[in-house]
Amino acid sequence: MSDTTGDAAYAAFAEVTWERHLAVAILLTGDRHRGEELLQDCLVRLYVRWRRVAVTDPHEELRRALLRLPRRQRTVVVLRHYEDLTEKAVAAVLGCSVGTVKSQHFRAMARLRAALRENQEAAR
Repeated sequence: MSDTTGDAAYAAFAEVTWERHLAVAILLTGDRHRGEELLQDCLVRLYVRWRRVAVTDPHEELRRALLRLPRRQRTVVVLRHYEDLTEKAVAAVLGCSVGTVKSQHFRAMARLRAALRENQEAAR
């Protein structure tokens, strides 16, 4: 992959995934401005490693981390973040209380953060 092709691929990736990743960053930080800063920092780090990452699917690491979650936690994360359902709607789909959805979501996000942090440290 030439530098020009690599840069173009990176720019296309960043543009296509910006909104989705920004939504996750806002969820992680609890603030839009901090979320934007976090995403920008991550994109800079990714750019430095883009040649290695671009060979594989950039979302593979997240998919693997999701698959390691217990089924109920994974279901809550998918319904909340990919299907964009409210906690109340997720509770209705799963036939449980909103409190259960909240606790499962909290545990799932903690496990995902830990798994992704471990993968980052291993890649260094």
